[in-house]
Amino acid sequence: MRLRKLFAGCLFLGAGLSLFAQGPARTDGGKQGIAVLTLDSRGLARDEEYLPGLVYDALVRDFSRNSGLEVLDRQNLRKVIAETESGIYRSEANFIRLGEVAHVDYALTGGLTKLPRGFSLTLTVTDTKTGLTVAAHTGACSAAALEDTSAVTKASRELIKQIKAEMRRNADPEAWKHKRVYLGARAGLAAQNPALNTNREDIQAAVKPAFEGAVQGELSLLDFSALKQPVRFSAQTELAFSGETVSAGLPDQNAVTLEAATLTIPLLAKASWRPRRFYLAAFTGPALTLPLGQMKVTRDETTERGDFSPTFGLTAGMNAGMKAGPGVVFLDIRYYGDFLFTRVNGTPQYRRQRVSFSLGYSYGLVTKGVKQ
Repeated sequence: MRLRKLFAGCLFLGAGLSLFAQGPARTDGGKQGIAVLTLDSRGLARDEEYLPGLVYDALVRDFSRNSGLEVLDRQNLRKVIAETESGIYRSEANFIRLGEVAHVDYALTGGLTKLPRGFSLTLTVTDTKTGLTVAAHTGACSAAALEDTSAVTKASRELIKQIKAEMRRNADPEAWKHKRVYLGARAGLAAQNPALNTNREDIQAAVKPAFEGAVQGELSLLDFSALKQPVRFSAQTELAFSGETVSAGLPDQNAVTLEAATLTIPLLAKASWRPRRFYLAAFTGPALTLPLGQMKVTRDETTERGDFSPTFGLTAGMNAGMKAGPGVVFLDIRYYGDFLFTRVNGTPQYRRQRVSFSLGYSYGLVTKGVKQ
């Protein structure tokens, strides 16, 4: 039961990291950015002139925390912001120029207008590549809602929701192939076929399938997409948790049963081929298997526990999958075999020979290239 919970935790951890660790990405490789421009004000009394600055700071804060975009404020825009304060970026052509100069994808503009009762907050997000409006908010609010920034937080959430919806509509369908770092998780069943260290043919070994789960990390080393070839070479490792149960003995005698939990850490060389929406990969490399606690030994209706040493082995296998959402869902088939024998408290020595079948999900976290 503990192992099952551990495997489920691995799978959800990998999925969680996949979904929440990365902000929106540009199609040219870097993270998308937004410039927050100085707000206009109309009809404000002298003792209300601080409100646009308060709203501006709250917008920068909310977008920095919640949008996943790189936020450029007045200090970061430097020379560009001086031009924005003069009001020259108020047309499609000027917003496009702002995107080219400041390397941002969106520009947030707006204003605060005094009403007979309260204020009107108007905000607009413009795509600096097209000059088109992608998000907008207009709403009445009180001075108290501006001072505690609740009105600004509400507007920010609405704008961010609209921006992300626009990003999904315009997302590059090939972006999932061109990541530098991938995280993933898999879970499934592993079947043992241990090799016993004995010359007696009448000693038999029986095994039970066990659950196996892993969290993975992958680093892209060579990518031939620039040559119009969907081939990539990478290095991959993982933390694979597995249980094992091995019974060995003569047919007419009580068998010795060995039960243990292990952690296997491979270092794999991986080649993958990603035509269109599909994904095929082969991998191989050495692996280290570590004990998670002591091994449980049962014989003649008695139970004892003993230590067993780490072992080295070889892992080889393949993946096959297809794009699903922002990542890849895949079937993993792999073989692991020990180089050394395992023995505990006088029990038969054996080498692990394990074949596992599992389902997994992988997601790219770092886009190739950086924004200039």
